[in-house]
Order: sequence, then C-alpha cells, then structure tokens
Amino acid sequence: MKAKYAIQELARLNPDEEIVIAYWDRNWFINNFDRHITDKEWEEITDKCETVLEYAGLGEDMHAAAVEALDELAEQENNQ
Repeated sequence: MKAKYAIQELARLNPDEEIVIAYWDRNWFINNFDRHITDKEWEEITDKCETVLEYAGLGEDMHAAAVEALDELAEQENNQ
C-alpha cells in the first residue's frame, strides 16, 4: 500500500481514537536483510506481500488478544 492511501484512511478517523496499526517500511526490510533493496526489489516485495501474505492469521491473533484483554478486565471488575 502506498503511504498516501494509508494517510487518507487514517485522516477519516477521529484523531483521539485509539487504533491498532502495524506497518513495515523499506528500512525494516533493509535492516533485516542487512543490504540495500533496489526500487525494483521493493516493488516486488510489496506486490508479493499484498497478494500472498496471509492476514487471516494476524486477525485471529488480534481477536485472541482482544478476548484475553476483555476476559482480564471482566475478572478484575468481578473481583472488586
């Protein structure tokens, strides 16, 4: 995703709203591969990540974390 599209999406939100967000930029890949990544390589990486990466697992992890947080909060409230 181009940063400008992410910025457009974020601009629609209330600035005080809490959100969960994650992103990886070219520098993250450069640091992890410990070498320069060309524009052509970066285009291939981003295309592959957008078409092949399985986000369902990430969504399941986020759901599990939310359930855990809600359960912990409910337990705290019940113990008061």
